[in-house]
Amino acid sequence: MFDVVCVGDAIVDIVALVERIPRLDEEVEILKLEFHPGGAAANSASCLARLGLKVGFVGGVGRDYFGSLLLNAFKRDGVDIRGVKTFSVATGVVIAVVLKSTGERMLFAFEGANEELKPEDVDLGYVLNSRAVQLNGTKLDVAEVVAKEAKKHGLLVQYDPGSIYAAKGVSAIRGVLGNTDVFMLNRAELAMLVPDLPLSKASSKLLEMGPRIIVVKLGAGGCLVKTKEAEFKSPAYRVRPVDTTGAGDAFNSAFLYALLRGWPLEKAAAFANATAALKITRVGARSLPTLKEVLEFLSQRGFKQNNEGGFEV
Repeated sequence: MFDVVCVGDAIVDIVALVERIPRLDEEVEILKLEFHPGGAAANSASCLARLGLKVGFVGGVGRDYFGSLLLNAFKRDGVDIRGVKTFSVATGVVIAVVLKSTGERMLFAFEGANEELKPEDVDLGYVLNSRAVQLNGTKLDVAEVVAKEAKKHGLLVQYDPGSIYAAKGVSAIRGVLGNTDVFMLNRAELAMLVPDLPLSKASSKLLEMGPRIIVVKLGAGGCLVKTKEAEFKSPAYRVRPVDTTGAGDAFNSAFLYALLRGWPLEKAAAFANATAALKITRVGARSLPTLKEVLEFLSQRGFKQNNEGGFEV
């Protein structure tokens, strides 16, 4: 039995490090060019595996070099790939132009084989043989079917629509939201779904649609966690950013890990912030920390480790 099955995109990140972002029709030198395994759901699967959970992945790759790169990366991280479908189209690619001074980036996405995955391609028996399902940037037709079945069978459902699907508006994702336990999004995505409302009120609107926990990622501002009973902000940790690609995926995975450990929400938020902070000090979406590294990071910032392999808030 898996702890988590992640369903969604697997892509290759082509990361170009630059001094500044060019204007239209302007050429800027690339200081460093790297290829990394990526994709929101795939990054999350690898992060959960590095934290020590048993993880399966459902998604699509092409029969090409990039597809093999992704499958081999999953194997290195210990992610089960029996749920992966291979299609006769190119593997998905994201070109990430990263600003050297801040780690901020511009992303250009080509979905490729990810677009080929249909609901009927998903082995629901494979997905349901787990404690939780994570949907991160997942195609809406696939996400709706998986979330409904997972919820019906008592699995914990975590959902992050990503900016592409958030931009379609709340009506587009309502079918997934109604079967979601933990809804993750960033401030920009929240504004897309619930415009013209402050952070707290916008989060309350989303709670009315089904989720029991809303987590809004605020970058350097940490995160906001809201339930019907409580609301709090958890601060981010100061680090020198190198590449923010994949930080949100690392945050999502660490938060889910904490919930599966039975930790309270305050502890889950602190752990997720620490995991994301470590990620942004490294280049590449899969430059992910291990559980030991996250606990050491927290220990250096005054958190006491306990005898259960965790830490005290």
